Amino acid sequence: MFPWLKLAVLSLAILAYIFIGGRNLNQTEEDAVQLVDLYVIEELTEVTMSWKDSTGDLYNNFSNLASSRPDAGMVFATNGGMFHVSKDPVGLYVENGLTFSELNVSEGEGNFFIEPNGVFSIFSDRYSILTTDEFLLAEIDPIFATQSGPMLIIDGQINQAFNESSDNVFIRSGVCLDGEILKFAISNEEISFYDFSSFLLDTGCVDALYLDGYISQTYAPEINRFDEGLDYGVIISVFE
Repeated sequence: MFPWLKLAVLSLAILAYIFIGGRNLNQTEEDAVQLVDLYVIEELTEVTMSWKDSTGDLYNNFSNLASSRPDAGMVFATNGGMFHVSKDPVGLYVENGLTFSELNVSEGEGNFFIEPNGVFSIFSDRYSILTTDEFLLAEIDPIFATQSGPMLIIDGQINQAFNESSDNVFIRSGVCLDGEILKFAISNEEISFYDFSSFLLDTGCVDALYLDGYISQTYAPEINRFDEGLDYGVIISVFE
């Protein structure tokens, strides 16, 4: 049996002028916009990452992953970081203690390479979100790990690479830590990196990592999300 798992949806009630993608929302408490859905894990539970099945075939989507474990019910799934056209992870990927893709410390173009990027890791007794440099120096061996980028929040501070007035808006997803509480977030509207990070910071997150953009989807019935998932590489999930 898994430890008790609490799910929650947090809504952002905007009481002052806040600009999302250049649009003045000017929301009141009565007509607050639920900008971001959060799946919250308050106690340590079995969060896993999956890429390929035992025959080497990609899971690709949430339905295939759920079907692979008919004896257990999938209660949560989301895309687990960036991947190439081949569906190979762009950066580090560790599954059940085995490294399938090495840590990527190269420079390049695109969101993954906005500095700093980072690594979300799962251990038997904790979760971790570190910048890539911190992960490299830590010399740790997680059970599961996925590298993505950019980091959204680092030690309680929004990534300095983000522009508060940016009009670069997309659907965005990420993972963050509020102490020992793990949170997966996905926006319901197109949103900038800065505003997405600000929302997570307001919920108490101290470290946060971006997972992906417009392709992001989440399956989480407890928060009324029933996305089926697209053709993904790595999938992060929780089963009963």
